[in-house]
Amino acid sequence: MAASSGVERLPPLDAIIAWRYSSFLFLFRTTQPVSALVGRFQHGLDRLCEQLPWLSGNLHSTGDTSLGLKLRWNTNERRPAVVDRGSIPLAYEALATDGFPPSSIPDHVWPTLLAFDSLPPGAGLPVLELTVFGFGDNQGVGLCFCKHHSVMDAPGVDQLLRIWAKCISDVPTISKDPTPAFSPRVWMPDALSTEINATSALHLNALLTLHPEFYTTDPVPQLTTLPVAATKMIHLPLSRLNSLKSRVAKHMQVRHTTNTLLTAVLWSAITRARLQHTPSLATSPTLLLTVANGRRHLPVSAPPYFGNLLSFCGAELPISAVTATGGGESSFDAALAAVCDAVAASTARSRASWRPWAEMHSLVDKVGGYCRLRLRHDPFTGRGFLVTSWANLGMYGVDFGAGLGRPEAVRVRATGADGLCFVMPRRRSEAGEEVLEVLLGLTSETFDALEEDKMWRWLVG
Repeated sequence: MAASSGVERLPPLDAIIAWRYSSFLFLFRTTQPVSALVGRFQHGLDRLCEQLPWLSGNLHSTGDTSLGLKLRWNTNERRPAVVDRGSIPLAYEALATDGFPPSSIPDHVWPTLLAFDSLPPGAGLPVLELTVFGFGDNQGVGLCFCKHHSVMDAPGVDQLLRIWAKCISDVPTISKDPTPAFSPRVWMPDALSTEINATSALHLNALLTLHPEFYTTDPVPQLTTLPVAATKMIHLPLSRLNSLKSRVAKHMQVRHTTNTLLTAVLWSAITRARLQHTPSLATSPTLLLTVANGRRHLPVSAPPYFGNLLSFCGAELPISAVTATGGGESSFDAALAAVCDAVAASTARSRASWRPWAEMHSLVDKVGGYCRLRLRHDPFTGRGFLVTSWANLGMYGVDFGAGLGRPEAVRVRATGADGLCFVMPRRRSEAGEEVLEVLLGLTSETFDALEEDKMWRWLVG
């Protein structure tokens, strides 16, 4: 592999993302030995890094007053390696029968991930860390894919996997041009650049008014002890959601998407459950954060965008509006329709144009760095509820070649954060009942109360 080096200061849309790793697990049904698969994965990764050399890089603090990050790479110094973690006693068939719960995967098979405060002076955090492990019955393998969130979001991973899979299968992915069109990690869409020129003139207070999901000073005392949360994978039959969607549609002026309905159902049910064990929540409004993907505004012919292109959307309602369940089915459906309206309204601007992304870009510039900007309802503090939907990502359609094929399950590492929800990539079913998989991070008290919720019990079947 030819040597390559470079330095890139992360732009504001990357800096706005939390400085944490996010970790995916891809599970394959195969009888091939782990030792052989490690070589295949590594071969593909080496070819991938030839095209995208920044994958070999490390993140460093800029060391200036902006408290920013820079990405530095030199393929002569470090190249990412796929590490063989051996096998675990658990049988793949047993895991499949249980629905592949992330909590069943032992911690030691995951890469060892560090944080900036644990690094020696001058050291950086790798962009990628990967491991592979097998199972006791030799019927499957797991691929742990960990990337730093400041460098790449989940839709970026989705695009990266497709190129990596072709590299593993030795399918040509680039021309002989030494600078292929998709080698940059990020690039500026013309329409977004135009919007940034307009928003750069806005005052900081005006930008914060447009984005109440952020704040620059703490509005409430910070928690010294975070709630202890558990993580569970919830399987929701699509037929139940479609039935509820038909009922609720009678109370809507505009028909909403299944994703909007699912978000409203989650917000409503979890808020009701929290209220059962913490009645004092009734005195404050409830806030919801969702995540919008800006790639919907890119032209179909645009090259891949691997960096962060996400926008946060906030919705706020009185507790009574979100938790209304009395008065019979019709009253419940009408109340849920109103929650759907609030969810849809919160994302309307992000669906319309690049403007929210331009505003966030200017907001980070004006506050002087990500560390001076916080999410008002950060799920890692146990106060909020954040829904990230990956339902439309095509990870299940990525074919890694002979002997592996497509992943049978896609999971993320359990986080232990209270109020964090991931709608997992949707796996289209050719036969049988199709389900939507939702990974929930909640306290044990909230999970217990949720299991007693009448609507929730009906929904999960």
